Amino acid sequence: MSNTSKTNRQPKHNSTGVKIPSAKHSPVTRSYGTMLAWGVVGLVVLVIVVLVVVKMTRSTTPVPRGVTYASPTTLHAVTHVPVSVLEAAGLGNTPVVTPPKVIKNTPLLTKSGLPRIVYIGADYCPYCAAQRWAFIVALSQFGSFSKLVDMTSSTSDVFGGTSTFSFYGSVYSSPYITFTPVETNTNTQVNGSYPTLQTPTKTENDLITKYDAPPYVSSASSGGIPFIDIANKFVMSGAQYTPGALSGMSRGTIAGSLSLSTTPPGSYIDASANWLIAAICTVTSNTPAKVCSRPVIKAAEKRL
Repeated sequence: MSNTSKTNRQPKHNSTGVKIPSAKHSPVTRSYGTMLAWGVVGLVVLVIVVLVVVKMTRSTTPVPRGVTYASPTTLHAVTHVPVSVLEAAGLGNTPVVTPPKVIKNTPLLTKSGLPRIVYIGADYCPYCAAQRWAFIVALSQFGSFSKLVDMTSSTSDVFGGTSTFSFYGSVYSSPYITFTPVETNTNTQVNGSYPTLQTPTKTENDLITKYDAPPYVSSASSGGIPFIDIANKFVMSGAQYTPGALSGMSRGTIAGSLSLSTTPPGSYIDASANWLIAAICTVTSNTPAKVCSRPVIKAAEKRL
């Protein structure tokens, strides 16, 4: 079974035009027509400004919808895995743990002068549920999450009800990278489909179209989620390990396992995180040194 979920992430965009009426009559009519024309222009400009503001807000701090944030204990466990544990976890064994795929001869994807990491997933997706654990462990080596949202994958999908988090409503900051998470849909069906949470921008859709397809990912994974683009130098489509490793476990149990470097699911998550850390170190020119100089990370970089 492929470690991906399929979803349609390419929304259609419609546009309308406003025709400004002409004024070719008496001075009174010209004055009224001119005022009307400028009024329409002002309205169009206002609409454009509002749309830009909405778009910017979506891309940075989406508004949570009745969410429950992770407890301080769980948040600390997933964002502060001991270095000694990550070292002991190593890199796992393929195909149990899969490394990201290298992209060659592409310009570095950046935002605000920093390497940009893009994540496309959905709350309902069980493979996203599994991948977020490793991704959070990895990203926490370069910055910090001040909020993570408790989530489970859809109970109507395979590996139903997998305990995880959602990046929708989360807050992440880093001096080394920028992180753009997009959770496209909720985890609960309404009239047979999952309601939309976020819509990828044109730039994000372009990345999906180009890199979430052969030759960058396998045909079986093409178009699947989770999709991760690490600064256009590494990509992944699907989870690095099976969501079945988390089956029936509570969020607290999974979080507690992260400190157990030789016991699944913690060993799978930590090893997956090490591969992601190495890929990110590659695009940050091996900064911070205290992270990128670790033996397990240097070993992973040599194998990427």
